[in-house]
Amino acid sequence: MNGSCGESELRDREPQASRASGRSGVDIAGYSRIEQGHSSPKADALIRIADAIGVPLVELVG
Repeated sequence: MNGSCGESELRDREPQASRASGRSGVDIAGYSRIEQGHSSPKADALIRIADAIGVPLVELVG
């Protein structure tokens, strides 16, 4: 995210982040830190997140 997203865009993203967090087994706070670049997750967490959001791992980290 680029920091300039509007309120409605943020509201739309929150349920998606919550679902991805739940599906991946990464708690929502950890998921948020990873998404914002404040945390360096291990490979297994990245694989679970990629699976949860339905993208290839290379697209997630590339």
